[in-house]
Amino acid sequence: AEWQKLRSRFSSEEKYREGLTAQGLTPDDVRKGVEQHLAIRKLTDREVRSKIKISEDDMKKYYNDHPEQFKNPRQIRLRILLVSMDPAGLSDDWEAGRVKAQGFADRAKAGEDFAEIVLASSEESDAGTTRGDTGLVHEGRLPYVELESVAYNGKVGSISDPVRTLYGWVVFRVEEKKPAEQLTFKKLNKELFRSELEASATAEKLKDWVTGLRSRADIKIY
Repeated sequence: AEWQKLRSRFSSEEKYREGLTAQGLTPDDVRKGVEQHLAIRKLTDREVRSKIKISEDDMKKYYNDHPEQFKNPRQIRLRILLVSMDPAGLSDDWEAGRVKAQGFADRAKAGEDFAEIVLASSEESDAGTTRGDTGLVHEGRLPYVELESVAYNGKVGSISDPVRTLYGWVVFRVEEKKPAEQLTFKKLNKELFRSELEASATAEKLKDWVTGLRSRADIKIY
């Protein structure tokens, strides 16, 4: 069955044989390799994985000892208008782009519907469908990295002045903000949490087990 999984990666027997030849292998080499893999897995399951048990108390202790790992970062939703620029463009061209972007910002600050301005004027490829709405995104995942340092300082509903990015000048409105949230133990996905702790504990125990085997073995290098 394990060999069949390997074999199924190839579209035909011919492709399978060609793949083996390219790696300097024979079908017998593959069979022996699969047998060794299964033997090692069975041994490590018996000696290591079967001895790893993560209880509810273990999970609670880890949660209490590492609260910083169970925080949802702050989030923000922006509406973005892009005035596209050539990164290698002349300084005069960039200044003209800034003036153009500032005009859009001034119109929005004067009360004009920013979503409609974005729809009519933004040079982002998807502005026609999203109207520049990023949706709620975690800190560090805004579409323009240059916005990270300024977007969170704005109040909800505020319109920014143009911000220079690699792709051009961006004007944005802050649509929504959510502060960082500490997840309670009850809100955690317990099965995922347990499997992550089991994987970590297994890796550590496996390392110790192999170190012990190596220390007791009579190893000769020729």
